[in-house]
Amino acid sequence: MIKNYDQKNSPKGIEYKTDENSEYQKADITSIKEFGIINDSKFIRAETNIDRSSNDLAKPSENSSPVWSYEQLFLKVLIEGKASLFSYDDKATSRFFYSAGDSTVKQLIYKEYLSEDRKYLLTNNGFRQQLWTDIRCENAAINTVENIRYSESALKKYFISYNECNGIASKEYKLKEKKNAFHLKMTSGFTLTSASFSITTIPYSDTYFEKDINYRQGLDMEYTLPFNKNKWRIVFEPSYQHYSSQAENTLGDAEIIAQSIEFPLGIRYYFFLNDNLNIYLNVLSSVTAGINFNSAITIDYPYSVPIYLENQSYLSLGIGANYKRLSSEIRIYANRNIIGHDSYESDYRVSAFIIGYRIF
Repeated sequence: MIKNYDQKNSPKGIEYKTDENSEYQKADITSIKEFGIINDSKFIRAETNIDRSSNDLAKPSENSSPVWSYEQLFLKVLIEGKASLFSYDDKATSRFFYSAGDSTVKQLIYKEYLSEDRKYLLTNNGFRQQLWTDIRCENAAINTVENIRYSESALKKYFISYNECNGIASKEYKLKEKKNAFHLKMTSGFTLTSASFSITTIPYSDTYFEKDINYRQGLDMEYTLPFNKNKWRIVFEPSYQHYSSQAENTLGDAEIIAQSIEFPLGIRYYFFLNDNLNIYLNVLSSVTAGINFNSAITIDYPYSVPIYLENQSYLSLGIGANYKRLSSEIRIYANRNIIGHDSYESDYRVSAFIIGYRIF
């Protein structure tokens, strides 16, 4: 009974039980030849060369040749057959490996590097020659490999085709297709909002608008990322918010009217408690400007002229819970300046209670 983390990165070991009631035990790569989750994934241990040249395009290598390091690795099996395809991933390195027949496991060579004059980014596509030499169907044309991409989908397709032309069916390991990877909720709720502003060139012009409870409406759209057992989601949540208040200062009466449609995008992480109940955390950022409907602060000095509010990017943090199709969330927004002019200082503060109903 192997603990299934459904992680993207290649593991260095596993946790397992010998039966339901036993304690978890740990085993590292030195004691495991291979392991797998039935109908899900399989990993093998391999001692092989790996090129760990940086994938960071901001700091590309100046050497076109791989820099080999002989290591013991857990490789994820993608295709099994007469020729087999494997992958390795960690935070800094993503590589594909292969074996043909009973041959040892080798890395498929792919490396990006700078030209000698450091003006161009070039690519060592040595994996194409490896495929042509070691994994080639009889009478295959050269164009079957000369344009193949160094990607999982392209390589899997090539290896499946090779096994088929040799009369052998491939065993393919892949993530199960996530049912309902996309979710949509209708959301409503309340915001608790307050604001303040001052004119920097006029002493004692500080104006404090009272906190007010207002309504909000929105949509919550989630996309489930295909790893870590559905715990990570991308969230897009367009919403309508409204706030209005009046105040007095030494310059006269002041009024704020702020209404906007905002487009926050962010990431959400789930803690699954059981089949019906989960808790989540999210971080959202307004990556595009909201539509603010000419929102403004108006003050009676020297005459009533509106000071229009500007769209500002902001972050928000939320914690919520889902029970079946129903959800609730408490969200705190970062304070932000809503007047983009050096003559004014402003502070806009929002928190929200959001309820939702999942349509699908």
